[in-house]
Amino acid sequence: MLGLVALAVLGAAPGPWGEFGIAGSGSYGSGGGLTSYSGMGSLTLSGFLHHRLHDDDSPLSLQPYLQRASSLGGEVSASGFSTDGQGLPEPYHGTTFAGSVSLDAYTGPVLTLFASAEFARVTTGGGFVAGSVYLLPRATFGPGLRFGDTRLTLGYEYAPTIKDGTYDGRGFGELYLRITTVFGGRLYVSALGEVILSGGLGLLELAVFPSTTFGLGASMRFAQGAIYFDSRQVFRQWEPAFSLTWWVTPRGALGIGYRFTHSEPVDGGGTPFDTHQFSLAFAFRLE
Repeated sequence: MLGLVALAVLGAAPGPWGEFGIAGSGSYGSGGGLTSYSGMGSLTLSGFLHHRLHDDDSPLSLQPYLQRASSLGGEVSASGFSTDGQGLPEPYHGTTFAGSVSLDAYTGPVLTLFASAEFARVTTGGGFVAGSVYLLPRATFGPGLRFGDTRLTLGYEYAPTIKDGTYDGRGFGELYLRITTVFGGRLYVSALGEVILSGGLGLLELAVFPSTTFGLGASMRFAQGAIYFDSRQVFRQWEPAFSLTWWVTPRGALGIGYRFTHSEPVDGGGTPFDTHQFSLAFAFRLE
């Protein structure tokens, strides 16, 4: 359906009208005598609005941003985890199924808009606790401005938690400011600051593209607050990440990533926990 909409809007103009992606990740975590394993898989589909992409000398990964390609997309994902340790009668485990739609649009020469809606269902059980079902609706609205290759977005996200039918609004929501720019058509920089329940977070992302087909990325995220949807306990978290992107063909890309996460409770009610995550992704331009 998304492909038909894109083709109807874009007509027969040459160039990709959208992208399809498939990704998976696996992680291992340990701390406080516990070990945890998790896995995730996702499918994404997006269509460019107003115009197709066209081939130029810019890095293939940056073409949608540099060419101001508005997009409408959707994603479905599934994940699961299992945590075990001495003293647990059985592993604590859970599964998540989620879906989302998003719009990233240029509504004028300067004005931009990002909006998304997401819904996830999480089930947990085992360990020392009774099983629970979490419903996680998410809504994001982010108007912004674009000057040249620099974009500023001031947004709001409402992300309540519904546990076994009990609603928790988790405060007034989350405000964020994101600034993104590209230097010389090769260096991508994005900075994010966000207010979350009982604290805030900051994220800095960098990516350099020495050629049109190859890119290296790195990021650092720091957060302190109630960062987990199923708890109001305050944690402190550091999260460096690294990625590699290689366009094997002009229409197909391979992505490899590694992320390390260190979390620790601020009030001492728990133990630090370290997680190593490896990811693999494929993206395909659709014509």
